[in-house]
Amino acid sequence: MGTENNYLKKKIKTEQEIDSAILKIANILNQKYKNKTVVFLIIMKGGIYLGLDLARKCKFDVIFDFVFANSYYLNKKLNKPKINYKKTIELAKKDIIIIDDLIDSGDTTTKIVEKISKQEVNSIAIVALYSKKDYTFLPSIKKYLCFSEKPPGFLLGYGLDYDEKYRNLNYLGIIKSNDTKE
Repeated sequence: MGTENNYLKKKIKTEQEIDSAILKIANILNQKYKNKTVVFLIIMKGGIYLGLDLARKCKFDVIFDFVFANSYYLNKKLNKPKINYKKTIELAKKDIIIIDDLIDSGDTTTKIVEKISKQEVNSIAIVALYSKKDYTFLPSIKKYLCFSEKPPGFLLGYGLDYDEKYRNLNYLGIIKSNDTKE
């Protein structure tokens, strides 16, 4: 595609594998949320790819809202995630699905769940490509992962970036640089 070959160690998931994993989750969600309207609360910037592709496969009504969150700055992990959420829709009495590219420590997701839980929502679920965190965090929240194995390194592509680049790759790869912090 471009300069990703300067950083790409190897591809780990193809576009077809990602699409198939998203379809499996959509089929589960289509049963659970049949005839409902659901809010996709997409964590920007990386969650937009998964959120839009998942919405296209869902057979229920989807409303979008967006949270801007950073847990990295200049490719270094921050002590605390920065979250900026200016809601554009009412969340009370709605089913919410938080969509992110990768659950790293779980801190960002936890803070977002705490924030929206105060709004008397019907339910909260989480959808992500991968999770570095085990399932014990936020035990009462249902989590749907496209890929259940732990990510094998610092990922790029399909929403995941390195220095704000490579989000647009249609596959997932592992970065080869050793100076990045996972």
